[in-house]
Amino acid sequence: MLKYITIIFFAAVAAWAVIDYGRATDRIGEQGQVLRDLEASHQPRISKFVDAWRRAYPEPSADDLVDLRVQAERMKADLTVADEDTASIASAIAARQQRRDQAKAEVEAIPWWQWALVGVSLASVLYAFRYFNQRALG
Repeated sequence: MLKYITIIFFAAVAAWAVIDYGRATDRIGEQGQVLRDLEASHQPRISKFVDAWRRAYPEPSADDLVDLRVQAERMKADLTVADEDTASIASAIAARQQRRDQAKAEVEAIPWWQWALVGVSLASVLYAFRYFNQRALG
């Protein structure tokens, strides 16, 4: 019984991953189309914005895509908006890089013995799972 539950669980996780990957691919394709439409204007300001956007959001979320569409409409109406938006994206990139650096520093600050404790804990859980699985199967 436990064997079937485990199989169903892993099948559900795999299906979720495939569906989520498809959605992410669709968002990336849609972002590319919006950015190509913007670049078709051949304006240097918009090209800077497009480059900054691609660096900031290589894999956009649904909210990022909505923001991009709104900004694209604003830029089509007024080109000076592109300069403001490029500056805000540059600050977002800097903030994200700062968060990554901080997270990396926090991980590097973890002592080796805590990592070893995590490994032992994981091994214990896996051993317990194997033990109870063998007992359940007979």
